[in-house]
Amino acid sequence: MQEIPKDQRQQEIKYSSYIGMGTNLFLFVCKLVISIISGSVSILSDAFNNLSDLFNSIATFVSAYLAEKPADKTHPYGLGRAEYIATQLVSFFILYVGITLFFQSINQITNPQPLEISSWVYVILTLSIILKGWMMIINRRIAKKTKSDLIDAVVVDSRNDALSAILLLAAMILQPRTSLPVDGVAGVILSIVILYQGVEILRKSMSKLLGKKLSQEMISEIGRIINKHPAVLGYHNFKGHDYGPNHIHVSVDLELPDTTDLNTAHKIVDSIEREIYQSIKVDVVAHIDPISSDKDLNKEMYEVVKELSKDIFDTKRITKFSCVKGHYRTSIFVTLDIKENEEFKQIKSALLAKAKKDTPSLSFHVESKYGENYEE
Repeated sequence: MQEIPKDQRQQEIKYSSYIGMGTNLFLFVCKLVISIISGSVSILSDAFNNLSDLFNSIATFVSAYLAEKPADKTHPYGLGRAEYIATQLVSFFILYVGITLFFQSINQITNPQPLEISSWVYVILTLSIILKGWMMIINRRIAKKTKSDLIDAVVVDSRNDALSAILLLAAMILQPRTSLPVDGVAGVILSIVILYQGVEILRKSMSKLLGKKLSQEMISEIGRIINKHPAVLGYHNFKGHDYGPNHIHVSVDLELPDTTDLNTAHKIVDSIEREIYQSIKVDVVAHIDPISSDKDLNKEMYEVVKELSKDIFDTKRITKFSCVKGHYRTSIFVTLDIKENEEFKQIKSALLAKAKKDTPSLSFHVESKYGENYEE
């Protein structure tokens, strides 16, 4: 599905937060009342689960509001990462509820308390199943449109809440018919499910905040757009930075023949940057490397590479070779046919170490033809 405009994306996320705030406030009040009347620890825990969901919806709204803020001097790339922070807050709330529910449920098993179950318990739990199921469907649609981890977390939480309500309803039906601590057992099961989901959401959001690599799909699409231009010989030194949804920035070195005039090179770079942004909404800043057309220089540099690599790898594995004659040093670009990532890293490390020792006046750039031109 094609990405929607930034403004529309934030409006969709706000709409999700409005639904969440209204629904969870209503369910919290209802469940709090029936838990006090019935004495059920699992319903009380579920009520506070809805309260945490209310706070999550508020966090969702605040993150959408902050993400709309334009870039400024203090935050030159905007506040898009506020969404990732809000996603972490959601996970913390989920983990807190899961831990609290677990210990309360254990206590209910070891020290069971009699329950006063009225018809209102069944009505509210049934209503909770319906509303949470509806929230899951609505937010799943929004998540597909916005590609938001935060809304994905809301979908997961809504699904868990619906399952929780189903389990609680079954427990409330069974509890009056048995002496077993069904209420406590139901709470333990729910807490384990909730804790697992909380850990998964935290892990994903933490990964993005710590600078997770851009998706391979995005990297491949950028590479496809660059390589399809007839004047471009290749690219290297690819670096991606994720500052939040619709705030992804990439820097890359484009390889152009050194016979390309400045105006033509400028037009090529502009067209590539513009097409990438129009296609996948990624801001690209491209640097030009003029690839040498001097046959004698290329032959000389290739012989240098052969000498350096003779004890490291077979030069038949070189699929692409080029160099740039700079004012102070010559840069050499080598692409290898090595698919296994660990093997490539070992060979690259060994070649760069030897080049630094034996040919310090040269600058080496080593890549794999299978996509290892992405640099963290």
